[in-house]
Amino acid sequence: MIGLTIVYSVMQIPFGIFILSGFIQALPKELEDAATIDGCGIFGTFFKIMLPLSRSGLITVGIMNALTYWNDYIIPMTLINSPEKYTVSLGLVFMQGEMQYSVDWGILFAALVISVIPVFLIYIFFQRHIREGLTAGALKG
Repeated sequence: MIGLTIVYSVMQIPFGIFILSGFIQALPKELEDAATIDGCGIFGTFFKIMLPLSRSGLITVGIMNALTYWNDYIIPMTLINSPEKYTVSLGLVFMQGEMQYSVDWGILFAALVISVIPVFLIYIFFQRHIREGLTAGALKG
């Protein structure tokens, strides 16, 4: 599991930097200057002003990373050896393989629907943040 964590971290850091750099560059520089004039230090400016303003971007990166992990198939198949630790997608394929030549499609599709429900609910609750986070750094203005 440590190997899987390392691989996912290395894969998702560039995506997070790409999304958040455009998002943070779109934040007004005047807010940072005003905080400095008011006596706020570098860390105070970041944690009290910039970080709360970049909440939509952070939520977007978090959700996109979670969806990538949830739907991934190849990397867990390569790095996970025991069926007890399989991800959802690997578990569904393993379940289909256990049925051998007579696949019970009703059970398989019920499992697919159950596996889609968390992703669907996350998107429903955070769709505004996802939309704001993906479009915030798109235009300079």
